[in-house]
Amino acid sequence: MGTQSSQHASAKLVRLFEAKVRRGGARCRLWERKGPFVVGYSGGGDSTALLLSLTALLEKAGSRAKDRLLALHVHHGLRPGAADGDARHAEAFCREQDIPFLLARVRVKRSGWRGLEAAARDARRAALLSAADELGSNSVV
Repeated sequence: MGTQSSQHASAKLVRLFEAKVRRGGARCRLWERKGPFVVGYSGGGDSTALLLSLTALLEKAGSRAKDRLLALHVHHGLRPGAADGDARHAEAFCREQDIPFLLARVRVKRSGWRGLEAAARDARRAALLSAADELGSNSVV
């Protein structure tokens, strides 16, 4: 009985999360936009949930995820060894889900008083915008 109630609770959480993604997409008119959505994908739990929710919502609307999504994994090289494993994991997951994948290798440059985390965020943002520009997309998620 515990397993069944746990599965029910998990299914309810998935529905609630997808509803929030759908409402957020509607607020910024994401669903009306043409071209692929470039999705920042680290391979972690949050970005996996977002990627799978977008996939499910697009499929419910009659679109194929492989035609509307591009998962972009940004490799900072900040964690030697682990970063390579993260990239392999992200690519393998996208291949299993039939979602186009792009790996962007970036150099993180600290400037002045800004810390490493801020510089890494700037590098990720630049990689996402560059990928969107190359694809002719105006949608970065």
